[in-house]
Amino acid sequence: MTTFPTATPDCSIALISELFGLSLRAIRFYEEQELVRPRRDALNRRRYGPVARRRLQLIAKLRQAGLSIDEIRCLLGPAGEAPAARQSALIVEAIRARLDQLQAATHAAQDVLRDLLAGETSGAHATPLRRSA
Repeated sequence: MTTFPTATPDCSIALISELFGLSLRAIRFYEEQELVRPRRDALNRRRYGPVARRRLQLIAKLRQAGLSIDEIRCLLGPAGEAPAARQSALIVEAIRARLDQLQAATHAAQDVLRDLLAGETSGAHATPLRRSA
């Protein structure tokens, strides 16, 4: 993802989509959810200034981290409004806890895979894992 200097002129929705890896539909959805508020030009096209771009970039990163739209809304507040500091702190702590759980689960899965591979290389015959229908 690209970070823009503040002086960069407004961008189109197509450029935002390309730069931040967001679909046009997702960007419009974030607008519907009042997470971002682009201005409109004389032809009624969306134009994204520095504040809207930073916000969309942050939303994209938070979505990649697995946050839901509701969590993002609670964390950022609606476009143009600041969220309550206490509420944001609670959400950040919940996100940290979830990331810690995901990290622990990932390490446990890696350990299982390592054990399976070690068993195969030592000549032991492991029972193949079956997919459930």
